[in-house]
Parts: sequence; C-alpha cells; structure tokens
Amino acid sequence: MKKNLFPLLIVLFLIFSACEEKIDIEKEKQAIITVLNEESQAYLDRNYELLTSYWMQDESTSRLNVDSTGYYFINWETISKNLKTDLENDSIWAAAKNMKFEKSDFNIKIFPDCAWATYNEQFTGIYKDEPFKSDAIHLTVLEKKEGQWKIACFVSVN
Repeated sequence: MKKNLFPLLIVLFLIFSACEEKIDIEKEKQAIITVLNEESQAYLDRNYELLTSYWMQDESTSRLNVDSTGYYFINWETISKNLKTDLENDSIWAAAKNMKFEKSDFNIKIFPDCAWATYNEQFTGIYKDEPFKSDAIHLTVLEKKEGQWKIACFVSVN
C-alpha cells in the first residue's frame, strides 16, 4: 500500500499543478499599458464615467502627488471629486488645445491579481496660446477585478 501511495501523490500533484492557471505575462503587461493609456485619453475626452471606470473606487484607493511645492495624499472620495471638478471646468478646457499624454519606459511586475507599473509620462499641449510640457514619473498599483485591471494606487512625481 505504501509503495502505491507515493506514485499516486505524484500523479495528483501533476494533475492539480496542470490545472493551475498560467499567467501570460506579456499579455497582462499590454493590458495594463492599454488601461493606463485609455484612462489618460478618457481624461482628455472629459469622460468622467469612463475615466473613473479604470479605478478601483473603494476606501483603499489612493493617489499621491509630489512636486516642487510639496505633496498631497488623497483617497478615492477626493480623487473622484477632483476629477469631476477638473472635467467640468469649462474655462480651463476652452483655453487648452492639442493636449496629449505620452508614456514610455515601462517597468511592470505582474502577479495573479495585482501588478505595479513604473513609467515616464510627458503631458504636452497649448494653454492660453502658450506651449506647455510637464514631465513626471509614475508608479501605479493595479488590482484585477472581474478580469479587468483597475488602478488602486497612483503616485506621480513631477
């Protein structure tokens, strides 16, 4: 009996490990890059519903911005309110033209239900007839919810 138990355990291990879902790392990385780019485009399109659909929207969702004036750390309630206010401010948008985000130099680490991405982002355009350019480094933590990557934490350093 003991002789038969070991091969049986090996066979069971192989069966269960073969059933384990394999992660296609490159596919997941591309899906994350797509989410990050589409979220930025939704901002430029002033589409609040689409923009916020890329976020987790719970009590642990957060954003940290750091620039030459200091930093601020906010939760989802404030993130959502700020995005809505920004997108509804017609005076800012009327003075802005040719705005675009360009992301580069991605470094992405994938886990089964979460991931993090670091990347550079350049935001350019024309505001009140003057060209502008803003360079930032981002760290974004994402969670996979119902098969879709969602932003759980966003850090921006300008």
